[in-house]
Amino acid sequence: MKKRICSALLASAMVLALAACSSGGAAATTAAPAAPAATTAAATTAAPATQAPTKAPESVAETSKYPEKDITAVYFSKVGSGGDVMLRTMAKALEGKLNGHNMVVENRVGSSGGVAMAYLKECAPDGYTIMGTSTSIVLSSVFTDIPVPYTEFKFVCGMVKDPEYIYCRADLPFDDIQGLIAYAKEHPGELSFGFPMPQSSEALSQTCLIQESGIDANVVVFEGGPECFTSLLGGHIDVSAGSYDDFGASYENGDIKVLATLLGAPTSTLPDVKPLCEQGIDVTLEKARGIIVPKDTPDEVCAEIDRLVRMAMDSEEFHTVIEGQGCEVVYIPGDELRDMYDKFAEYAKSKLG
Repeated sequence: MKKRICSALLASAMVLALAACSSGGAAATTAAPAAPAATTAAATTAAPATQAPTKAPESVAETSKYPEKDITAVYFSKVGSGGDVMLRTMAKALEGKLNGHNMVVENRVGSSGGVAMAYLKECAPDGYTIMGTSTSIVLSSVFTDIPVPYTEFKFVCGMVKDPEYIYCRADLPFDDIQGLIAYAKEHPGELSFGFPMPQSSEALSQTCLIQESGIDANVVVFEGGPECFTSLLGGHIDVSAGSYDDFGASYENGDIKVLATLLGAPTSTLPDVKPLCEQGIDVTLEKARGIIVPKDTPDEVCAEIDRLVRMAMDSEEFHTVIEGQGCEVVYIPGDELRDMYDKFAEYAKSKLG
């Protein structure tokens, strides 16, 4: 059902039903092979990440006793989602490099990251349970009464940037953001924007466009990305937002047009698509995925995890899989990743709260 965009709609909270921390909830535990490529959204704002070298120090790598047992890597979404693929690709890249041990991926799904974070909080801060993260957990921390927010953890580093784009059906008579704005002003209330979920990075990016441009548009809220995208292809909505992995095949088939990227510069995947901030809307959003651990994890243990992350990022296979999703392999120091998440939280509250 179409609805006018309003603060009451955008501020509606997602309901949480957390499993008990002690039981940990149901977990799908699987080993290293990479899952089918998919992307999970999680947006991060503004400040560009430090382009630090990813290569792990060879002297440390040759002498370290870590790990002395298997490492469990937890993710909060289903097998095949973007962050899950990141962890599985990391695990595969580290095969034979963990002193005879393995990295095992567990999917603890539920409550928009709440189940996984509640579990991680109860784990020993010893480096043997880590969690893949994205800024989806920022949104759940901001807009729900989730008992364990992202601020309860220590950030090791970021690994991947996942650019977000605004796109529309191919049959619409505009090819960029200024064309969209002009059309919307000539046809007030006609265009419909699709939000995959009410409090999501896709909702945030489209809300910014609508508010900053001052257009009169409809918003249709869905319960997930696939339903939203199917509705767009079926002609029920006109505009939406998402990652390249969400719409790449339809773009290649000529079914949609990509109007803007939310990054501050063109992407390597779609270099001809201009950033939103270069099309008259001064908004820049970035998605980033990384690794967090229990907050009392010693710095020296975090350094060992960081070493393994960079070792995986150095592998050709990691680049092939991640870049094949339309993402970028970028090392982000832990303190910078936490700062990005904090800034995103404040921005999201100002727009969607």
